[in-house]
Amino acid sequence: LQNWAKGQGMTWNSWQVGEVDGIRGAVATREIKAGDVIVKAPRDCVLMVSEFDTCPLPTDFVDARYWDEMQGYWNVRMALRLLYEKRLGAASSWKAYLDVMPETFGTPLNWSDEQVAQLQFPKFMDELRVERSYFGYEVVRLRTFMPDPVTQEELFWALSCA
Repeated sequence: LQNWAKGQGMTWNSWQVGEVDGIRGAVATREIKAGDVIVKAPRDCVLMVSEFDTCPLPTDFVDARYWDEMQGYWNVRMALRLLYEKRLGAASSWKAYLDVMPETFGTPLNWSDEQVAQLQFPKFMDELRVERSYFGYEVVRLRTFMPDPVTQEELFWALSCA
């Protein structure tokens, strides 16, 4: 990943990828003060979405009308971008980045109903049910906007990455 990032023109200092208490992430290598620039990246090597972006994805992946409907849902738009790049496989310029993404997530969105019930926290359980229902609905809607629709598992993975 570092070779890919350098090849894209990214630079960084004051941190490295590492583990703290078994959790992988960015680890400071020196004291970092407010305002310190620790990463510089050209805009074209940052996978991002903005509210008023036109659809950057080809129509053989998703109809641009769906992208437009998701204007206020950056997470759904980012999920679509990730899924598109993932489906490209070796042809994706983001392959090195995608290769280090987790294959599964232990986040509540991905929990089984039994795991959610163990929370015994009705307000959170209700909110999670609404969120899962909404994204499940979007999976169904995507069937009309994608020639090769995503599965719920794929969408939930991408939303967890987003």
